[in-house]
Amino acid sequence: MDQRQALLLSRTQASYVNLVAATRDQVGLFIANRWEGLGNYRDADFIAYENAVIPVVLSGERRVAQLTNSYLAGMQNIATGKNAAAPPLDIEAVTGAPLRQGVEPSTVYHRPAVTMYSALSKGTPFVTAAKQGLARARNLASTDLQLAKTHTVARQGRYAWYRRRLTGAENCALCVIASTQRYHQGDLQPIHPACDCYCQEENTQDPGQIIEPDLLDATHGAIASFTGTGSDRSARIIDGHGKSITLRDGSSKAADYTDLVVTRQHGEYGPVIGWRDDAFTSAADLGL
Repeated sequence: MDQRQALLLSRTQASYVNLVAATRDQVGLFIANRWEGLGNYRDADFIAYENAVIPVVLSGERRVAQLTNSYLAGMQNIATGKNAAAPPLDIEAVTGAPLRQGVEPSTVYHRPAVTMYSALSKGTPFVTAAKQGLARARNLASTDLQLAKTHTVARQGRYAWYRRRLTGAENCALCVIASTQRYHQGDLQPIHPACDCYCQEENTQDPGQIIEPDLLDATHGAIASFTGTGSDRSARIIDGHGKSITLRDGSSKAADYTDLVVTRQHGEYGPVIGWRDDAFTSAADLGL
């Protein structure tokens, strides 16, 4: 890649990240304003909230999907020197219920009300319960926007391999480690709640499982230093293409999993990144 291509690549990536982030912020702000203006937080209030929020979330999903499709086309044009238009995108396949294995948005976006009522039933103060409901509402929308992104990549990507790129906004250790690995094209990019990573296709032969060994080693070292315990240096395979095992809760892990990073299957939207030592939580526990 020459200097001109590298500059175009950097600008294209930055523009994409900024536009997606702006969409996330706009949807999140709308949700917060509607939630905080609910008034009495009764059933009728929640119905009005859901009727207002769902169309905005769906619009955000469409926006992210279209941005991702254009981004992929732009990256491919940079790699090939062409100026081809973005290919057609089946927007209905990468928004709404298909993002969560057919679960309708009306079901998903009623969950913040359930979260709030559940907290109140346990004696949680009203203000705290309302904040918990809002946190879940924003988390749901953030997750769905990320799912629109990953589903679009899975459908529209043209190359065999891709990698996770960090945005610098919310980079947890899991995402940093995942960014050192390569994924097979067609796999849904693993996510966690509020993840804002994006992907970059690799238009080369298989680069191998580890594509940034120095960063991986440094991250393991930082974890070991922070925790005061050793970090399993064999924490490599996270794309699930090797032999896998099924756990009692129905989730799956690579058979050669380690104590650091795994990919678990969530019933609605697919892979989730998590720590091996953590029990796989329910959708409610994850805020999803």
